[in-house]
Amino acid sequence: GAALPDVKLLFMQEMCRNGVLVIATHNAMSVHDDADAAVVERAYAASLAVIREAIESGDVAGRLDAPVAAQAATVRT
Repeated sequence: GAALPDVKLLFMQEMCRNGVLVIATHNAMSVHDDADAAVVERAYAASLAVIREAIESGDVAGRLDAPVAAQAATVRT
């Protein structure tokens, strides 16, 4: 299977590519309106589609735009 750190980083990369900055948590704020929520929803759909395709093709790491530093790839449990 795909390495969890690579999946996490691909998710962060794709969310950012789709206009939503995600660091380590998924938080909504009361200042977000319906338009903001729609942007986030579209970003999730697009990002998860890329991740699904990457996992199914066995190419998660190959889809990352840059090499991964070991420290950046840690996943909290």
